[in-house]
Amino acid sequence: MLVTCQSEGAGASRSIEPRSHALVRLDPRPQGVYQQVILANPDQAVFVFACAQPAPHMRMLDRFLVIAGRQGLRR
Repeated sequence: MLVTCQSEGAGASRSIEPRSHALVRLDPRPQGVYQQVILANPDQAVFVFACAQPAPHMRMLDRFLVIAGRQGLRR
């Protein structure tokens, strides 16, 4: 996507590039009916969680790492 800056912090997209790959959340059911695109055309992912306040959600971090690893995304 090509974005141009406009006045007062606003912007507008001028073009959208084709999707070459995506970070996708798959349907948890065995039928696998849908895929939810979380991020299109990522090169890598950085997952940031709090250490103390609020308490970190380690299971969520684990899920993100598994999804990224299965889809070949550098982390």
